[in-house]
Formats: sequence, structure tokens, C-alpha cells
Amino acid sequence: MDLDRIKERVNAVPFRAFTIETTGGTQIEIISPDYVMFAPEDRDLIVAFDRASRMFLVTTDQVASISLDTP
Repeated sequence: MDLDRIKERVNAVPFRAFTIETTGGTQIEIISPDYVMFAPEDRDLIVAFDRASRMFLVTTDQVASISLDTP
């Protein structure tokens, strides 16, 4: 998955919740842009938190898809 596509979702105005699905089948629901951080210098590392405040370290090659959640 292209890092720019994920950043586009995080920086969207207005923000809409979305889900990151990993190649291993894990689904990470992103309910706020504050729940996602990117490694400096545009490396492919994403730090994401779900609704339960669990932390996930995901690289872009582990992201199978992103989908907008229904409002």
C-alpha cells in the first residue's frame, strides 16, 4: 500500500473514520487522525492505535487495504 494513500485518509477534511486491514487479516479501526503517527523522513512505518488503545506497528507492505467506515 502506498503511504501517500494512507496519509490522504488521515489528513482528509472532514476526517472520516477508516479501517486498515493488514495482510495477516488484522483490522485496525482508525477513529481519529490522532490515532495514527508516521515515522520521520517518510519511512514506511505506521504507528496506529485502535479504539481499545492497542498499539500496532505496521509497515506499508503489511497493509492489504484501507476502507472508509460507514457514518
